[in-house]
Amino acid sequence: MPNKPLKPCRSPGCPNLSEEYYCERHRRAKAAEYNQFRRDPELQAFYNGSRWRAMAKRQLKRQPLCGRCLAEGRLSAARIADHIVSIKNGGARYDADNLQSLCVACHNKKTAKE
Repeated sequence: MPNKPLKPCRSPGCPNLSEEYYCERHRRAKAAEYNQFRRDPELQAFYNGSRWRAMAKRQLKRQPLCGRCLAEGRLSAARIADHIVSIKNGGARYDADNLQSLCVACHNKKTAKE
């Protein structure tokens, strides 16, 4: 399958091209900004932990398609292992029954509602 055409980085004045919205340098900067101002440091440590990363990887292998898209009759690859009941709302961190596989768009919609 051919690669997607490269697009200009959305960061003002950046001449780099990327498959995503931002080039690698600006993607890292945006992630660091998000983590610094929006994510609880304890949760950040949890999501960076090897136990969570292994569990998320198993979830995506078990369910490689987005659950919400499937429910709506669409097929899209899942990229994120998401807690059904968020940790902030008392969801179990390491319970496989509390996980679902979501594409980035569905995960962003769910997170925005929360």
